[in-house]
Amino acid sequence: MGFYQHDGLEAFEPWPGCLAKQVVGKELGAASVTALEVIIEPGSEIPLHVHPGHEEDILIVLGTATCVIGETIQDLEAPATMLVPKDIVHQVRNESNAPIKVIGIFPTVDVARRYV
Repeated sequence: MGFYQHDGLEAFEPWPGCLAKQVVGKELGAASVTALEVIIEPGSEIPLHVHPGHEEDILIVLGTATCVIGETIQDLEAPATMLVPKDIVHQVRNESNAPIKVIGIFPTVDVARRYV
């Protein structure tokens, strides 16, 4: 259990043009859930990938994200949710002129990701 101001958490760049912070996870004391806050700059993206064995819930909390699940592409304006089943290819792109913010939530502390 704990309280965390996101401003005080360490940021890292998992993909070009994306700044992420782990806001819930094993390192913060969680036993069964992980959450990442990601700022995606204009023209940047979270690349196509799958999560073998677990789903992902992506909350669009700021801006308009171009979201891909399998063969389906849809623009989602905040506030919105994208639920990705396990083992399904997906992606989040920022095709707008302003940064967007998403939060990815995983039902595990051992997040697996395979790029396509």
